[in-house]
Amino acid sequence: MVRDWLRKIFSKTNIIIEFLLSIVLSAGILDFLYCKTYKNSFNVLDIFLIGISLILIIGIIIYNIKKHKNRLEIYFLIFIIPIGMMYNIFLMPNYVPDELEHIKKAYDVSTGNLITNIDEDGNSQVEIPSTLKTDFNTPTDSYKDYENVFNTQTDYSKTEKVSCSAQGNPPLLYIFSSIGLFIGRILNLNILIAVYLARL
Repeated sequence: MVRDWLRKIFSKTNIIIEFLLSIVLSAGILDFLYCKTYKNSFNVLDIFLIGISLILIIGIIIYNIKKHKNRLEIYFLIFIIPIGMMYNIFLMPNYVPDELEHIKKAYDVSTGNLITNIDEDGNSQVEIPSTLKTDFNTPTDSYKDYENVFNTQTDYSKTEKVSCSAQGNPPLLYIFSSIGLFIGRILNLNILIAVYLARL
């Protein structure tokens, strides 16, 4: 009885479980590589989390392949979740062209402002945390550059008005990413973590 109940729950939630495990796997790999590259050390916990999450993800993939034979959409989903999560975690904020403009727009939407303000010259104006402007303004290809950002408390009350080239995009496109930034602001999380939540 209990086994059947657990099997039924797992059958309905295994994709969500794979999603969460993919976050753990990607974050563990990133932390392991970061420590190995910049600190010349490694964390045993990272190795444990990588190993366990990888085994479980492979198990979920095998389970879904056996259960959903010849369903290409399921095959795509179970493989794209871990791959997509690695792209999400490994690519640094503002590394992708125009990402900062979309972050600005998403942050504006997260404050409840669905229509971007326009000044007298026709330029858009969004109010963002100062650290989002100073720490993310210049693209970088080094994770080390974000260490100070990660270790600094974000002051969301200190804001600046900046222009945003994504002002013409519909706010509906930013609903999910704005939720991540909203959670980050409400919980007073570090802006780097809030940006990653927006990506998720």
